[in-house]
Amino acid sequence: MKPLLVNRLVTPEERPKYGIFLACIASIFLICALDIADGADVRENVLYVFPLAVLALHSKDIAQVLIGSAVTCGCALFTLISYQLPLAAKIVEGFISLSSYVLIVVLARTTRENHLESLRLATLDPLTGLLNRRGFEAVADLEILRQKRYAGVFSLVCVDLAGLKILNDSQGQSAGDYAVNLVADLLRWNIGPADSAARIGADEFVILMPNTHKAECAATCAKITADIEKKMTAVGFPIAASTGCATFEQAPDSTADALHSVALAMQVAKAAAQTAG
Repeated sequence: MKPLLVNRLVTPEERPKYGIFLACIASIFLICALDIADGADVRENVLYVFPLAVLALHSKDIAQVLIGSAVTCGCALFTLISYQLPLAAKIVEGFISLSSYVLIVVLARTTRENHLESLRLATLDPLTGLLNRRGFEAVADLEILRQKRYAGVFSLVCVDLAGLKILNDSQGQSAGDYAVNLVADLLRWNIGPADSAARIGADEFVILMPNTHKAECAATCAKITADIEKKMTAVGFPIAASTGCATFEQAPDSTADALHSVALAMQVAKAAAQTAG
C-alpha cells in the first residue's frame, strides 16, 4: 500500500487533480500556522517546498501553480516579518526562501512535462500519430471498465490493408508510409471527437467508438472501406481494405477478447466479399 501511495504521489497525471490543489493549499496554511506558533527558534519555512512541489508536479492548470506559489510566498513573508531578526537577516533569508520556491516549481514542472511527453510518445504510433497498440489498449480498458460499471454500448471497427507489402516492394518504403498515412487521415475524417483510432500493426487499424450502436458502426465501416478504395485508386496504389465491425452491448472480458471478436467479424466480411465476387 505504501509503495503504491508514494508512486502515485510522485507520478504526475494528465488529468487535473483539484483535491490535490486544495490539500496543498491547506498544507501551506498549516505550515504557516506552525511556523508562527514556534517563532524564530524553530523555522518550518523549508517545509513549504513539499506541498509546492506536489502542486507543481500534479496540477494541469498553471493558474493553480501560480496561486499556490503566491500563497506560499505570502505565508513565508508574513512569518518572516514576525520573526525578531535583524533586517539584513530577514532580507537574506527571504531571498534564499524565494529562490528555493522558484527552483522547486521549475524542477517539478519540467519533470511533469517530460514525464507526460514520454507517456505520449509511448502510446502513439510514430508514423501516423494515431494511438499504437499500447495506447489503444489503455483506452479500450477504460471503456470496458466504464461499460461494466454503467452499462451502455460501444463498437469496434477493424481495418486491414491488403497489398501494402507489394507496394513497399515495388515502389519503396516511402510509398508504403505514404499509403499508411493516407489511411490514417481517412480514419480521422470518419470518426467523431469521442472515438479513438489506432494503428495496432503494420497494416492493421482499429477504431473504438463509445455509445455507438450496430447500425451506425456498420455505416462507418462501409464508408471507410469506400473512402480507402477511392483514395488508393486515385493515387494508383494496389491496396484494398478489408473492414469488420463488432458492437458490444455487454462488456467483453478484456480488450484482447474485444479485438478477437472484431477480427473474426472482419474475416467473415472478407469471406463474404470473396464469395460474392
